Amino acid sequence: METLELNIAELKSLLQEILFDVERIDEGNFDQNTRMSKVNIEKVNSLREQLKNNYDIAALRKFDPELVYLAKQIKNSYDNVIRKKKLEAEKVLKDIKTLQNSKKLTSYKR
Repeated sequence: METLELNIAELKSLLQEILFDVERIDEGNFDQNTRMSKVNIEKVNSLREQLKNNYDIAALRKFDPELVYLAKQIKNSYDNVIRKKKLEAEKVLKDIKTLQNSKKLTSYKR
């Protein structure tokens, strides 16, 4: 049972690292943080499969709520990053359209 608790603690630690990396994503470190998150996600998936193979589902469900909570936080953080990027892209698109319209107006005036 101790090894199960140690594995769950490692899994929780990895999820917290992923959450920390995702929450710190910005323009300058996007590639690095997403790479680190991807590596940690692969570790989480591997550890998760190992736990599913080695332990009974009933024993694993005891730890489910806190792990599910962290996973949902990670998902929400990724959603926030995507939402911010989408808003930035929409703003740039609007600026480009404005520039194109002013360019057309200038050519019509000639």
